[in-house]
Amino acid sequence: MSIKTSAKKGAMKTTSPKVSVKREVEKLLKDEKIKNELLKLGGERTLEVMKLLTKYSEDEEIADKLNVKVSDVRAVLNKLNEAGIATYERTKDPETGWYYYHWSIHPNKVREWYDGKINAQLNYLYSLLSEGEHYYCPKCGIEQAYNFSEAMDNEFKCPYHGEELKPIDEAVINRYKKKLLK
Repeated sequence: MSIKTSAKKGAMKTTSPKVSVKREVEKLLKDEKIKNELLKLGGERTLEVMKLLTKYSEDEEIADKLNVKVSDVRAVLNKLNEAGIATYERTKDPETGWYYYHWSIHPNKVREWYDGKINAQLNYLYSLLSEGEHYYCPKCGIEQAYNFSEAMDNEFKCPYHGEELKPIDEAVINRYKKKLLK
């Protein structure tokens, strides 16, 4: 299947859906925040696997191109699948009885997944405001919150850096929100 797009002087240029998906993935991977979250999701090979998934649909092909074990590629693909970013179609070879998985990547789902993660983080942080006092370490970030009891047990110092813990209030969360949405 191909998609027709117009070019100069009325001529028609053919663009395959794979080329369109490749462009969308490349555009997404230019966003540092999305890249960082994808790396947290699937590990160090995630970006490479996503790029190759725009050309190849089988995990064996991708593993061969990356010169890594198929199990490593499958681990990334399964994490992308759990996040709704990649899907697969399973077929059975009638002669051998083996199953083959043909994977597809859905760039439009990456933004949905990322926005969902941000909303979940913000909802969690706002929920802390109604659950009593909470504190954070400026080095670790607001994502690592300590309730009053935990902060007191650590003498209001970060257990990792020794930094003074700061109280979480609505102003702190709003600054974090602006940083996330930048």
